Amino acid sequence: MFLLVFIAFIFGLAYSQDPSRPYPLPDSYLKSTNILEHATYVKSFDDPQWYLDNIPFVDFPDQHIQDVYYYRATVIKRHIKWGHEGHGWLFTEFIHPVSWASKLQTIPDSVGHHLVEGRWLRNPNYIKDLILLYTRGGVEVLSGITYTHYLHDAILEHAQATGDVDFLISQLDGMVRTFNLWDVQFNDSIGLYHRTPLSDAQEFSLPGYIVGGVDGKPVNVWNDTRNNFDLIWLGPETYRPNFNAYMVAGARAISQVATLAGNSSLSEQWSARAAAIEERMNSFLWEDSIKWWIDVVEGSNIRAVGRQMIGYFPYRFDVGTNETIVKGLEAGLTSEEFLTEFGPTTLEMTNPYYTALKNLTYCCVWQGQSWPFSTSVFLDTLAILAREDRSTIATKEFFNEALLTYARTNYKDGIPYTAESHYPTIDMWSGDSTNHSEHYLHSTYFNNIFTDLIGILPTLDDRFQMHPLVPDNWTHFAIESLPYHGTLLSILPRARQFSSVSLAIFDDTARDGVIKCPSSVRITTNNHTMLAERNHWDACVPNALNTIVFNAAGTIVETDNLQITVFNELMYAVAISEIQIWVPANTGPRYEAEDGLLGTFIGGFEGRGTGLNCTIDSGGVTIHEGGWAELAGVKSTVGTGSGALTVIGKGSGSVVVQMNWLEKNATVAFDGVGVQQKEIQVDYLEGENYVTLFWESGEPWIDAIVVGTAAANSTMSYQ
Repeated sequence: MFLLVFIAFIFGLAYSQDPSRPYPLPDSYLKSTNILEHATYVKSFDDPQWYLDNIPFVDFPDQHIQDVYYYRATVIKRHIKWGHEGHGWLFTEFIHPVSWASKLQTIPDSVGHHLVEGRWLRNPNYIKDLILLYTRGGVEVLSGITYTHYLHDAILEHAQATGDVDFLISQLDGMVRTFNLWDVQFNDSIGLYHRTPLSDAQEFSLPGYIVGGVDGKPVNVWNDTRNNFDLIWLGPETYRPNFNAYMVAGARAISQVATLAGNSSLSEQWSARAAAIEERMNSFLWEDSIKWWIDVVEGSNIRAVGRQMIGYFPYRFDVGTNETIVKGLEAGLTSEEFLTEFGPTTLEMTNPYYTALKNLTYCCVWQGQSWPFSTSVFLDTLAILAREDRSTIATKEFFNEALLTYARTNYKDGIPYTAESHYPTIDMWSGDSTNHSEHYLHSTYFNNIFTDLIGILPTLDDRFQMHPLVPDNWTHFAIESLPYHGTLLSILPRARQFSSVSLAIFDDTARDGVIKCPSSVRITTNNHTMLAERNHWDACVPNALNTIVFNAAGTIVETDNLQITVFNELMYAVAISEIQIWVPANTGPRYEAEDGLLGTFIGGFEGRGTGLNCTIDSGGVTIHEGGWAELAGVKSTVGTGSGALTVIGKGSGSVVVQMNWLEKNATVAFDGVGVQQKEIQVDYLEGENYVTLFWESGEPWIDAIVVGTAAANSTMSYQ
């Protein structure tokens, strides 16, 4: 039997804090599971204890996506700075100070990225302090408004992951004040906000070329000395679709927080403000001739007709979601428009101002270069389209390919790395100046993994929902120590067939507590097919495992997506301590190593923090010194007698294979050259057999065992 989705909600457990630890855990009352060997992922990093205490640990079959994840963890750590007592923690955009930064070297254009990226760290103070720096520490009051941002929406998204609604409500006044600072950029007659592309963090972009040529006309020849090069660089004051989408989302966020605070009139006011901006965007910034969001120059109302990557931004902020706009966005998803080997590009390749190679030495050119900033937002949009099944082009498969492109772009000389901008068609960073651009934090990656790929959709209420977009050919993925609403989650999904779900329900009403059995429960698949529903769940047994059989007798479902919705009794909370899904046993001939029992010998390792001395990774099991993995219920085809057994694995080292704990053993060794199939002869017994693989040397990784010859079972996929 195998557990389909194991989600451990771990809370209220004692955790003895070691006083020698350099970082006291902010959630020391929580204890994580230890399915992954956390230290192995960060052992090469400086100060590995910080990562062990703060980041969620992941294990993916795709090495690029996984390696970039852990590298991006180091990028986050590099940019977390301590201001001083009172201001607390903050995030920088550049490793080294820059003259245009705001208070304590924060820069507003990246603050939204920092908030949604950092919300997945275990220490909540990193982000809460940063929010306070803006809402109460006066970043934009001191410096004046500088760069555009989506701060207000990101504050809401942060609270959706942490569940800290009280902190969110306490920021309402500051959110209103900081939003209103931008009123000086609002044109009352047009009903939209305007900003130069440079102050939108997008210099040398299309609007500058539209008006920066001779006599204010479009640029004809790039190096014509009569061009207005300052205007090409800065860009004109422009009504921009991404900036106005930020403001729509920010106004909606304020409206939602006002509702939580019980201020209905303020909520209605800000909801109306958001709707008015969106309506003007639809009528003024949508270009029907190319079905795209465009820039319009403020004052002259010159329309910069052309596809820029920022046209994908509004959808990420829930602006422009009708069918016409979706079809328009699809038109850019081709190798003729935005898609390149290291893309997407920031300007469509069919545009006359597009340049794959820079025509000047300046770092930042938004006329074609690939920007992690824009790519990370682009991925958010693709993920939403795929999850909502809105597009025949922006599908799960399309998103996965785009994410892999992004991961592969985050490399330099074969090592994970991020700088300011990347050439779209060659493997080289185009904005990568020394003591400036290294490990640049003006994009997201953690959030693209957890929200987009893994599909965790945070909410303000205590509800966990998940809609993964993982590739169909992934044999596994694992998430461990993911903070969510004051709990740590461990998630290990794998598609299986099953016909019931068991919920361990916590109830403390017998002790005059406020946690009680749910009033109702509903179980659906990811396509909203109803599997089971219990209205007025009177049969719920408190502090016990409750099994819910699916509605139709004999219903068996095969899925790796499941939604369980519980409804609380009035005046009571709900707590689920464990979810179990049991499936039929594997009948072979292939048996996955990660489905087995993992252990270590008692004695030499006793008293050490070795765990099981085995690590589940990449769809298999790495067996460390003293460890063993045992697969039970293995059925032979020969009855009692000698027969073939194939061990599939890789790495360097060897294991001893023993059948049914008898004395006769066989050794399997791997030489470090890719995945290998090692066939040995073993003695089977009639019926079910126990196959135990004992560590002998090195660190062998075992994918699976196959009864018989692997070639005879070639229809099965091997990793």
